[in-house]
Amino acid sequence: MKGFFKFLTVLLVILGLAWYLILPSKPVTSQERFGAWQEKTNFVTLIQQAVSNLTSSGDGLTSQMVVANNDLKSILNENLSDQQKQDLADSAIQFEQSNLQVRYPLELFGPVTSQLELNLDLVIKEGQLEAVIQSAKLGKIPLPKALLRMVLDQGTLPQDFRRDDLTLPITLPAEGYALESIEIHNGQAIVYLKLNRERLLAMLESQIKP
Repeated sequence: MKGFFKFLTVLLVILGLAWYLILPSKPVTSQERFGAWQEKTNFVTLIQQAVSNLTSSGDGLTSQMVVANNDLKSILNENLSDQQKQDLADSAIQFEQSNLQVRYPLELFGPVTSQLELNLDLVIKEGQLEAVIQSAKLGKIPLPKALLRMVLDQGTLPQDFRRDDLTLPITLPAEGYALESIEIHNGQAIVYLKLNRERLLAMLESQIKP
């Protein structure tokens, strides 16, 4: 009988530890939910703000655009499809330290839920903005990339997601400017741009016209 109680105690400790590890260390709050965001920031509005900071260099006009977490949510809300917004409604998407962080609630089995946390680098390659997954956790458990791919395969991935290097190309309106580089710190991204004056003015005029 003592052996049985010892086994039961060890089993309960293991189950308790497993339960603790799959619980998220930073659950999504109601204020952080992507689906709760209503305010609108048009991407072109951010470009217009960047125009006010134009500087002239040897190879053209340059500027920078500051994108805060609220701007990020509004831009996503404006550009994602209804299905994508529904899929992300309970998630948190924000700039965290030097990364873009996505926290996505997951139902594992029955009433047991956890959270997939992705930390992504935003990089610009040949003018193309890309989000690259650098690390991931399920609850408090770090996921190796091979296991992460298996987890991601259970969901609906965008068609242009590159599974081999865990990279998602991001398409933005590309009239009148080119992306040069991007930095993330203090809860915001600073995007450095090179601008074409004529094409930029044409784009802004088309957006302003009723």
